[in-house]
Amino acid sequence: MGIGMVFGVAIGVALGGAMDTAASGIPIGIGIGVAIGAALDARARKEGRVICPSEKTATSPQKTKIMIIIGLGVFLVLAGLVAFMLFRRSA
Repeated sequence: MGIGMVFGVAIGVALGGAMDTAASGIPIGIGIGVAIGAALDARARKEGRVICPSEKTATSPQKTKIMIIIGLGVFLVLAGLVAFMLFRRSA
């Protein structure tokens, strides 16, 4: 999926340049890239190929839970910082 994101960001920058705002093109490109990468990964798995060698090993359910908890924690911290900055600016 990472390979698709790289191509998607390049597409997004080009789209952003066409729209005169490169900043809005990058998220669009990331979305396109994730979709392309997921489709390529699904097709490779169906054919028995592995695009990324690190994906050969399956992660344990406990490790997956820990990664989800860490991700949610990072998200909450960042959301709190953004909310703090917004409230501080309006006050």
